Amino acid sequence: MLNSHAIPKEIMIEFFSIVYLKKTLDSWEKVRGLDDYDFYFKIEPSEHTQGILDVIGNFDSHRNSVSTILLNKTVLGNGFNAWEALDSLFQKYDFVILAEDDIIVSKDILEYFNFTEKMFNDKSEIAIVSANTKGKSSEAHLLVRE
Repeated sequence: MLNSHAIPKEIMIEFFSIVYLKKTLDSWEKVRGLDDYDFYFKIEPSEHTQGILDVIGNFDSHRNSVSTILLNKTVLGNGFNAWEALDSLFQKYDFVILAEDDIIVSKDILEYFNFTEKMFNDKSEIAIVSANTKGKSSEAHLLVRE
């Protein structure tokens, strides 16, 4: 799916926990501009696979598009799993957002990434833009704008 922007965009989410994934996707459902992005989920095989697929299915039922599921045949581990996903997705997209299953996002997160993508798109020395907040996870209500 191509969106209204000149550069196709994609969000890839790695899975580690069903509980975290549900909370994270609940926050993504509130994000403005969500339907302008394709979602890919890179999932390590486990006994939780069906539960993960159910949570993703619920997320998709609130959007105008369906996520792509990338289910590994074997466990790759966190580092290689992300590397493999990014490597393949950058062959298809010029702009990729790596999101994690345990990061709650604000409703304007895509506006931030759209702004930085336009700002740095022609700067080859810039490879990564981060939206990381350095704070205590026990104070999450102070770190995320609703």
